[in-house]
Amino acid sequence: MHLTDWLRYTGWISPARRLEWFPPFRSMGVKVLALENGWRKVRLLLPLNRRTRNPGGSMFGGSIAALADPISALSCN
Repeated sequence: MHLTDWLRYTGWISPARRLEWFPPFRSMGVKVLALENGWRKVRLLLPLNRRTRNPGGSMFGGSIAALADPISALSCN
């Protein structure tokens, strides 16, 4: 059994914590602020760090897109 399968079937880990452990989110340092009503409301915090900052010092647009894209697919799953 893979680690991702094990995490899916353990009941003691909250869905918000499992979302934080999603590999792309974990590498960017994403924090889940709210995961309510069966994925109807999801609030995420994407910190400005060395992985998400562009050379101009602001948020890299690819990081924002990488944060928003998988949410709809994960909520439907």
